[in-house]
Amino acid sequence: MSAYQQAVRLLARRSYGEQELRQRLLRSDLLSRDEVDSAIDRCRAVGYLDDRRFVDQRIRHRFDQGYGPDPIRAELRQCGIADLLITEVMQELLLQFPVVMVARALWQRRLRGSSYRDDVKKQYAFLRRRGFDHETVCHVLADRADTEEFEDR
Repeated sequence: MSAYQQAVRLLARRSYGEQELRQRLLRSDLLSRDEVDSAIDRCRAVGYLDDRRFVDQRIRHRFDQGYGPDPIRAELRQCGIADLLITEVMQELLLQFPVVMVARALWQRRLRGSSYRDDVKKQYAFLRRRGFDHETVCHVLADRADTEEFEDR
């Protein structure tokens, strides 16, 4: 199987960043660096591989899962995405989905009906572990009585 065929097969399963796909293809002892580079270029040319689209999809997905910006940024760095691209896309998406809104939605889904509903320290710790900063968490917890607008969604 050619490097291009392997790349297309991998991309059919899920999105990859360019560096992540390159590393995955180079694991195979049967492919040379030139073959992999050629396959990467071809995938980029036909639109199968786009780091900006990958970053956008990954951030949206992680926001939907209730993760804050810091763990998402770290995950994307591990995929070999440049900090500048991560920052650009993150800023664009934070205009659409403010981080307070993401944290509040997570609080609505996970914490409001939990057994530690009245334990603010546990709620604070949970939201901080998910990557939300102190200011965001305090804002969400201070407004926790005024969340009826999110119940209708």
